[in-house]
Amino acid sequence: MNLNLLETVSTANISDAMDKLNLDGILEGIKLQNNMNMKIYGKAITVQFTDIIIENPMPLAIDAISKANEDNIIIMTSNGNLEVAIWGGILSTSAKLKGIQGTILDGVCRDIDEIDEINYPMFSRGVAIKSPRNRLYQVSVNDQIQINNIIINPEDLIVADSNGVVVIPKEKIEEVITLTIEIAKLEKQIVDNLESGEAVDESGEFKYMDFLNLKD
Repeated sequence: MNLNLLETVSTANISDAMDKLNLDGILEGIKLQNNMNMKIYGKAITVQFTDIIIENPMPLAIDAISKANEDNIIIMTSNGNLEVAIWGGILSTSAKLKGIQGTILDGVCRDIDEIDEINYPMFSRGVAIKSPRNRLYQVSVNDQIQINNIIINPEDLIVADSNGVVVIPKEKIEEVITLTIEIAKLEKQIVDNLESGEAVDESGEFKYMDFLNLKD
């Protein structure tokens, strides 16, 4: 499957496709932190943090950056800790230089001005100041993680834009993208019909909602 097809669709389109397929992959509450619109997609490199003290802990996020390449997105969870930043400017610079697509945090980042300056895509639950040193510890890299009720495995496809973040299970990538493209084409046809003067009840909107099984 050519992932470049995702250039023409939004996470909202993907969400509609996953609804139709009875899949749940929306990471609610994680938002773009950059001061510009950004869209990224890539295979997941996962990282798990804990606040339980670990002797001789793994270096924070370093292994993830080492494993990742230009086809990857680093996705990390501190189980929703909103007081301690698990990503910042130095890690962003390292990831940017390696060509990594971006970072998704179930948690918070810091140094957002530095991150903006290098145009590194940053999605998180917010921004904080505190360092994770002696507060949070890395448990694993590239093992299964869970954010909210969404299970995320290495190599699952992550897509993120100004609407939000969605996770597509690796075994469903082709099916979801194929349906997403179809949905995006239907939406474009409706917009074209509206711009040509058709009323909303003539534009195909109701047929579209029927297609998605979302019509009241």
